[in-house]
Parts: sequence; structure tokens; C-alpha cells
Amino acid sequence: MNILVCFKYIPDEDEISINPDKTVNLSRAAWVVSPYDLNAIEAAMSLSRAVPDGKTAMLTVAGDVLDNSKMKKSALARGPESLYAVRIQDQNAVDNLTVASLLKAAVEKMGDVDIIICGEGSGDMYSQQLGNILGGMLGWPTLNAVSGLSYADGKVMAERTDGNRTETYAIGGKAVLSVTSDICRPHIPTMKEIMGSGKKPMTIWDAGEFTAEATVTSVASVLAPEKAVRKKIMFHESDEAEFDEFCKVLKSSI
Repeated sequence: MNILVCFKYIPDEDEISINPDKTVNLSRAAWVVSPYDLNAIEAAMSLSRAVPDGKTAMLTVAGDVLDNSKMKKSALARGPESLYAVRIQDQNAVDNLTVASLLKAAVEKMGDVDIIICGEGSGDMYSQQLGNILGGMLGWPTLNAVSGLSYADGKVMAERTDGNRTETYAIGGKAVLSVTSDICRPHIPTMKEIMGSGKKPMTIWDAGEFTAEATVTSVASVLAPEKAVRKKIMFHESDEAEFDEFCKVLKSSI
């Protein structure tokens, strides 16, 4: 079984700062693999070890970060055997529809892909849409919010949990699955895994080689919220008049 993990490189949120005009400053933010995709990679590797002849590859749509050998290692050190990528000029200038169409074209070019696993959302935008859009474009059965993956009787078993109820789906063919962040805990690669990942193959295609859906949305701005000043108003529970005033303050803040 050939398993493919779709992932995204994003700016490290710990190194993001805010400018005086409330715009986001990414000048010091290094690239990292989206934290939610680390769960997807780990889940894919666990499933790959459970299925007969399981193999796992990775696929991303990204820009100049693809030239960074450290970023290649940071992804492949997680266990997958190879990395595929579609290069675009500016990943901030494309929306989920465009990215999904490029991923679809890459999957079709790769061929022989059985299961695609995505994270529940990206660490920067977290729209939780990409896996569903990709599955729809491919025409494959698609599940999101997958909280468990296993293999039994020649089928992939996907679990979804809703409160006290657990749904289990038996998947005997191709499918696109978006997994939750609590499906597993990503391991930290060892130095041996990091060094060995540099020898793994990486294939990069230019976006111009594929026919992609045009971007239909654009980001007008990304601004930090206004800082709220604490009012430090004290109320006493036993005082009915103060309680009424407390309710007025709550209503005014909504």
C-alpha cells in the first residue's frame, strides 16, 4: 500500500512579531513543518508499518523554502521514504482551491497512490478545508476528523469520535483522510534519522507544468487584534445593585 502525506511549510509562530501598525512581521520567522501535519506524518508512518508492503511519501506545495536542505531533512527525518513538491512563486498568493488542484495534479502524475493523509488544518490559516477539497477533486471517498487509524482484514479502519460515540469506517480502496491532532504524538527525530534523511530522494515540479484552478480569493490584510486594557472593576456578589452594574458591563463588552 502506498500512503501519501500532504503537508505544509509555515513560518515558526514562536518567531512572529507584531509591527506598531498591527501588521505581522515574519522577517525573523524560520520555516517549519506545520504542527498539525506532524500528527499526519506520524499517523501515516504508523499505518505504513501495519499494512503489508507499506510505503510512505510526502507531498507539498511551496516556494523558495524548497531550496532549503534543512527543511527537506526536517520533513523526511520523520520517516517517509521520499518527498515530492510543486514549486510556486508565492504560497501566500494562492488559496486552498489552487493548492488542492496542484496537489491533485501531482498525485495523478505520481500514480499508484492508495491513501492520502492530511492534517486537520494548517498551523497558519487552519481552514480545515484542504483535505476535503482534494478528495472531492480526485473523486475519492473522503473523511475528516479521523481520530484513529488501523489495519485489519485487508482494509484501513478509520475512526471518528463524536462525544461518547465512535464511528468506524472500513476502507478497501483509495481515500483521502484528514486526521485530528490527538490521533498520535509525533516523535522527535534522532540525529541518525536527520542525517539519513539527506540521502532520501526529492522530486520538485514547477507549478507551470500543471493546470491549476485559478485563485478565487485574496487576503486584504492580516492584522493583530487591538490590545484590551483591563478595567479592573470589582463587584461584590452580595450587592444586588453592583450585580446589575456587572451585567451591564458584560453586555457592553459583547
